[in-house]
Amino acid sequence: MASESSRIGLFTNAEVTTSGRPVLRRNEVECFLLSSVDLDSEDDPPRFTSLRTGNLILTAHRLIWIPSHQSNASLPPSSLTLASMTHIFSHKKSIKSMFHSPRIRSSS
Repeated sequence: MASESSRIGLFTNAEVTTSGRPVLRRNEVECFLLSSVDLDSEDDPPRFTSLRTGNLILTAHRLIWIPSHQSNASLPPSSLTLASMTHIFSHKKSIKSMFHSPRIRSSS
């Protein structure tokens, strides 16, 4: 299992099992999973290294990103607490929104 002590910008390393599943904390439940997710910073300079092609897991307490390919093996599984998010941007109803990813703002 990996430790959760180091940080990657806004994210902390997430602990995973030998099969690659996240280790959930006490009273934490997995709510939703999305595959093939890229996480990018829109800040200048970027607040974290881009995380490419991973599984994004929403739990009751965190967002957890886990790399889905061996090519991403150098990037550790990472997490961001929901408490650190200050704003979730809503989708605009337009043709552009079909090609745009959901966005969040974090206080970390």
